[in-house]
Amino acid sequence: VILPFVILILVGIFSGEVDSADWSKTTAQPEIGLYVSMLLWNTCGYDSAGTCAAEVENPGKTFPNAMLITVVVSTLLYVLPIMVGVSFATDYSLWDDGYFVSVGELVGGYWLKLFVLVAGTVSSVGQLNSVLCTSSRALACMAGFGYVPRGMAKINPKYGTPVTAIIVNGFAIISMVLTGLDFEAIAQMSMWLYALTLVFEFLALILLRRNEPDLERPYKIPGGMCGLYVLSLPPCICCLVLMVLSEALTWQICLGIIVFGVVMLVPYYRSSGKPPNLPGPVA
Repeated sequence: VILPFVILILVGIFSGEVDSADWSKTTAQPEIGLYVSMLLWNTCGYDSAGTCAAEVENPGKTFPNAMLITVVVSTLLYVLPIMVGVSFATDYSLWDDGYFVSVGELVGGYWLKLFVLVAGTVSSVGQLNSVLCTSSRALACMAGFGYVPRGMAKINPKYGTPVTAIIVNGFAIISMVLTGLDFEAIAQMSMWLYALTLVFEFLALILLRRNEPDLERPYKIPGGMCGLYVLSLPPCICCLVLMVLSEALTWQICLGIIVFGVVMLVPYYRSSGKPPNLPGPVA
């Protein structure tokens, strides 16, 4: 998946066509809300790895190292191909979803176009599987704590996968596709909900550190409560800014999803009683 973009970068640089003056050119008025949503879309998901911590050997050491490497590599793979591509594809109005396939052809020819296309397809399938695996485990964990119907906690005895949660997630993804919304609308909607989730994750992190200070933590953010506040405040502000800048349609759909979820769960809570007060994940 990475290789065609590495080739695109190298071929572009050694061609001598890359001009740093192209990096500051623009012909369009940016849509700030969409821009922020796309930034978060391209850099989100690192917290999802935590749902698989039980399957990782020594997660307290492995996770920080893996995330540091991933953030650096991902940032370079986003920035460098664009820095090269804008010197070959100078009509910025054409830059749209999937345009890197055309950039590959402009930089390296038809073979690189196909290589980028195949890699992009494989990457999309991999991302879908990754999202299904991580988010389904989060849903199964919630079911185990009694916050959603316990049937979603069912684990396949052979493969160790949360079968019911994966099926529910799959139907949710299919429903989103069937709405007919374009990629930008889906991305904004997804990132609005994700931003709200991140805010609650940081609140949970702070509350767990304050209420359960003696819990064993494989990895602990240094600096005490003050360090925790300093670390949590900037991303929370960014998430709130993203939500404020989102379009009215995004607000309507996301609030509708939240209301629908609450309405669907009220009968469950009434029939099953209040969820047990069990300790959450270690923060």
